[in-house]
Parts: sequence; structure tokens; C-alpha cells
Amino acid sequence: MLHWIDQHRDTLWLAGFPIYFIALWCLVGWIMGNLSGWAKLATHFRATAPFGGTCWHFQSASMRWNTRFGNCLTVGVAPNGLYLSVVPIFRLGHPPLHIPWEQITVSERGFLFWRRVRLGLGRESNIPFSIGTRLASRLRTAAGDHWPVAEA
Repeated sequence: MLHWIDQHRDTLWLAGFPIYFIALWCLVGWIMGNLSGWAKLATHFRATAPFGGTCWHFQSASMRWNTRFGNCLTVGVAPNGLYLSVVPIFRLGHPPLHIPWEQITVSERGFLFWRRVRLGLGRESNIPFSIGTRLASRLRTAAGDHWPVAEA
């Protein structure tokens, strides 16, 4: 058996590496989905219909346990809620979400010149979703009267 493996090592490596890579990709996606709180939000707020509001693609945010989503989010606003999705290549473990406005809290945070807006997603779980002030301003403008009142 070892002799056969030695003779076919290159072939086995070529066949095995893609399987290993895909398995690792899936595992990392699943871990990130659970660590960030995305999986918990998906149990209550999974998007079930195509989103029809205003969207901004390739946005960034951070969530629970300082998990960062750099330039891979689509963030959307509609009168009935906030839409979040991840680019398809990272979608495993991150189904699209549609969170009603009444399930979102807003607060501003900052340190020196660094300002962020924290959205608390889900009244019960209050998963942090931290975004830059420029994206927050766009979302607030598009949401109009539906935007949650900022907490002090």
C-alpha cells in the first residue's frame, strides 16, 4: 500500500488539496457565522423574499467578538427593515437577513477622532453591528422616519 501511495503521491495531492481547501473554507464560514452572531440572527430574521429597497454593495462592518466583514457586505434599507447579505463566495453560514426596524437599536460610539455607529440587531440578542458614520448617514437618510431613535 505504501509503495502505491509513493507512486501516486502527486495525483493524490492534486485530488486531495481541493477537497481539503473546500472543507476548510466551509468550516471557517460556519465558525465566522456563529462567532459573529449572524447564525443567531438567521434563526429569526432570515430573508425569505427578494429585497426591493435601496442597497449599498461592498460595505464593511464588525460584529460580535470583533469579527470583521471587510468590503463583502450588501447593506440595504426598506420601509420595513434593514437588509444584510454577504457576497456569494462567503455566503456559507451567512444567509441574507431582513431585520425589522423595531428590532434595531442605534447608538454612536467614538474614541478621539474615530467614530462608529453601533446597531443592536434583534431586541433579545442585541447582536452588535458596527458601521462607519458615512454608511450610517446613508442608511439614516434612506430610512427616513423608520430609522430607530438613537440611544443616549
